[in-house]
Amino acid sequence: MTASLHIILDTDPGIDDAAAIAAALFAPQLDLQLITTVAGQCFR
Repeated sequence: MTASLHIILDTDPGIDDAAAIAAALFAPQLDLQLITTVAGQCFR
């Protein structure tokens, strides 16, 4: 049994983030713990 990586996704509403959520949900090595959202694009 392999350990899964616990992750939190911080997203904005967009198609790229929808793809990231779908990928995380169906990746057996990831354990999606939380999804947060922000308004618009956030640049750091």
